Amino acid sequence: MCCAEVRRFVLVAVAMLAARAATAATGPGTAGAASLVLPQGVRPEGMGGAFVGVADDVSALFWNPGGLGRVQERELSVMHASYLAGSTYQVLGWTQPVAGLGTIAAAASLLEYGKIERTVRGDNGMYGGTAGTVSAEDAFLTVGWGRPCPAFLGLQGVSVGASLKLVYQQLDGGSQTGVGVAGGLLWNLPVPGVRAGLLADNLGATVNGSAILPMNWRVGASWAAGLGPDWRVLCAADTRLGLDARPRADAGIEVEAYRTLALRAGWRTGDSAGPTAGAGVRLPKSWLGGRVRFKLDYAAGMMGELGLTQRLQLGIVFGGGGRSLTRPGHMKLRREGGAQYLTWEGDAPAYKVFISPTLPGVFKSITPEPVTEPKVAMTDVPAGVYHVIVRALDPGNPGCPPVNSRPAKLRLSPPPSATVSGDK
Repeated sequence: MCCAEVRRFVLVAVAMLAARAATAATGPGTAGAASLVLPQGVRPEGMGGAFVGVADDVSALFWNPGGLGRVQERELSVMHASYLAGSTYQVLGWTQPVAGLGTIAAAASLLEYGKIERTVRGDNGMYGGTAGTVSAEDAFLTVGWGRPCPAFLGLQGVSVGASLKLVYQQLDGGSQTGVGVAGGLLWNLPVPGVRAGLLADNLGATVNGSAILPMNWRVGASWAAGLGPDWRVLCAADTRLGLDARPRADAGIEVEAYRTLALRAGWRTGDSAGPTAGAGVRLPKSWLGGRVRFKLDYAAGMMGELGLTQRLQLGIVFGGGGRSLTRPGHMKLRREGGAQYLTWEGDAPAYKVFISPTLPGVFKSITPEPVTEPKVAMTDVPAGVYHVIVRALDPGNPGCPPVNSRPAKLRLSPPPSATVSGDK
């Protein structure tokens, strides 16, 4: 084998390690454009790569472009990953909602394989030592779009999207160009908190005009639920079906407190089997005269025999692209037809009501399903003194954050009158 062939073999071997860690693809040619298959985003990594049925932030561009149709905020994100064989991976991403068109997104990535010793051939045609180093890198650009399905199609709660992936790979003594297309769908099922997602990836992916990546499918689902007014849990599971790879499944969980701190854990199967874990912090701030949220996420994962990978991501969310919910207020008790009702003022599409006998205390929901009017019957609540929080929601817009009322103290008793104090 000549020296140039040896150098190319080493470079391709590194690419194969990166591609294998990302997708566990085992078919021929998967090394030709490793950056076409490397996943982006730290939050998905912390959840074991189970994100097709979640896809609710800038990472949807890679995991399921159909989820972009539910992203209603402008977000700038920067990710750094310490990857395999001394390689590093940087990603700069952006989402931009456009009225009437949905949400567009773009991401620029750079995968650097590190320095590799250059081998030379001796006079006898055999190995003759080394002469400096060579480097290799992939420059990678992804653009995508997603939007909810038009109402006339009758597909309520379904959003669709697509993405185009372009890659330029610089090798020692040459270069390659590649392209790949993906399509996705995200469906908010009628069951509260449940979503399902579908991704068709690497549709016609090529390098230098030759097909090198097999098409694969990902199917996933997620379930989100509140654990009181300020706690939330998200569970997700994905399965991957490739034309030339064994099926694999991933699962993950995220627990969020006070919309500020999130802890994550997950498990991957397949050739890159192993646990993952992560954490995130969300900090709302006033900046440049506007309201923004800073997001910092970290994830680490074992990838089988390939070892540990670590990722860090900074995100800046510039408000919302859709409607902004107002805080519910002016809560009162009213008696109608012998029953007592809690009423309040607000213009949100839906609400949930939580009560607690003490403050601070554990708040429990008295509305198993969101109500669409600012009114709820208190007939099943025993007489007593309670602290009440009303949460404004927009179920059709997952990117729109819920808004809690201030706690209001009320006395619920059999007499036809009751007093309310608190939010005025």
